[in-house]
Amino acid sequence: MRALTVIAAVGVALCAVIVHFPSAWAAGLFAPDEIKSRAKFTGTIWRGAIIPNADIGVGAIAYSVDAKTLLSRENYITFSSDGTPQISGKGSQRKLSQFRLTGPLQSFKPSDPRFAGFLGDIDIEMSDFTFDPFCASGSGTARTDILARNTDYLGWSGPKLSGPVTCREEGLLMAQLSGAKGGSRIEVTLQLSGNGTYRADIVTINPDAEIMPYLQSFGFRGNGQSLTLSETGNWR
Repeated sequence: MRALTVIAAVGVALCAVIVHFPSAWAAGLFAPDEIKSRAKFTGTIWRGAIIPNADIGVGAIAYSVDAKTLLSRENYITFSSDGTPQISGKGSQRKLSQFRLTGPLQSFKPSDPRFAGFLGDIDIEMSDFTFDPFCASGSGTARTDILARNTDYLGWSGPKLSGPVTCREEGLLMAQLSGAKGGSRIEVTLQLSGNGTYRADIVTINPDAEIMPYLQSFGFRGNGQSLTLSETGNWR
């Protein structure tokens, strides 16, 4: 009987440790150094929050782990943030079956001074997104109304843009957005790499005459039928 009592006590203690195991300890053991240096962890491994550093521009992300589905390795984590931009989803260690990132452009803290004061929202939704380590597979959609909401800056009201988001070779996350208004059409291809670099290619077809001077001052080159801009840089 004494042996059973000891075993039961050990079991209770072990369960208590598991249930109340601090997420900060778990992060210290398993999280990559880059993650540990850029966020704080509160709560337990079952329920808590990840608080990114202020310079990242994302509020606290609350999460919970479902012990019943943990063994199946499918959708045992759900998470969401209440700040801007808003982040939500559910998945497992290296796969998200649902992911959404939405918010005003300025909440993403664009480093390019040309976007200072721009209005507009960005909305990205993805499903079956796997990362190993960045973007192995997945598909979704992206939308933005930035061109349609900055008449004061542009002297022109452009179209809303939308299109597919996919994972490509070498871990690239690619968004291909387009939109048309009147006789003008805009096509945007954005590629994000896991190493923190990006490439943006923007093509305007038959641009309206009133937007031509602004596009040229922005760096677009071409003629009256087509203006293009290609840029590379760091997104993080």
